[in-house]
Amino acid sequence: TGNIVSRDALEIRGSVKPKFRVNALGDILIRGTIEKAQVRSDANIVAQTGMVGDYAVMHSRGDVDITYVERGRIFAGGSIVLRKSGYYCRLHAGGNITAAPTTRILASQVVAGGSLVLGTVGSDNAEPALVAAAVAPAQLQKMYTLRREVAAHQEALEKLRRRLGYETENEEIDELRQEYEESEKNLQQLNLITAEAEESSDQGLSHALECSISVKGRIYAGTEIRLGNSRMILPSTMNNVCFRLREHIAPGAASRDILILPNKK
Repeated sequence: TGNIVSRDALEIRGSVKPKFRVNALGDILIRGTIEKAQVRSDANIVAQTGMVGDYAVMHSRGDVDITYVERGRIFAGGSIVLRKSGYYCRLHAGGNITAAPTTRILASQVVAGGSLVLGTVGSDNAEPALVAAAVAPAQLQKMYTLRREVAAHQEALEKLRRRLGYETENEEIDELRQEYEESEKNLQQLNLITAEAEESSDQGLSHALECSISVKGRIYAGTEIRLGNSRMILPSTMNNVCFRLREHIAPGAASRDILILPNKK
């Protein structure tokens, strides 16, 4: 019982109970269940059972290998391996996310800086999932923050115009309008592939074109699919498919969309 801090690798043969914290500079192996607890490692984490609870959080600078996640959150600098199920959870990885073909993802957010390999995604009886490849998790969170800022500025501007009159112009209205336009501009220019666009002449496009989302089982209609800066809502339920980014080159312009292909046998 109690919190654990280790400067080396750590093995926990039982479970981590609610509200406790585990921190290690080395690898962490947990043989029991993580129950509404926080686990952090500067290396890799292996959870042989799973993680449960809205307040269960796992941070790893390396890779994570876990059997199941229910309502928990995992943030990995490397890759994530999911062996059984992910329900109402958030899985964010700087590398790839790989799940067994029999795995089920339900009403969850699965975001990888690399590629995704998943089992079944979604259900007719749950909220749609979000699956994203070639998307930096930090950039996706920044997008949601900017969306909230845009909505807040727009609401404040509308309330002020209703109070002062739609024909009125003053400094307060001008300031709110400038804040709204700046947030809207930042949102439109946000690159989800990488925050370090200056390091890549194509802003990460070549990386996104190499990434894919492979679904070995069924993926349900309504699932939000993201590949790099492109997005689609799956129009119908499909089986054993692969999503890749396709680039169209036209005179003076280029566009990208998400292509749906059958998985190779």
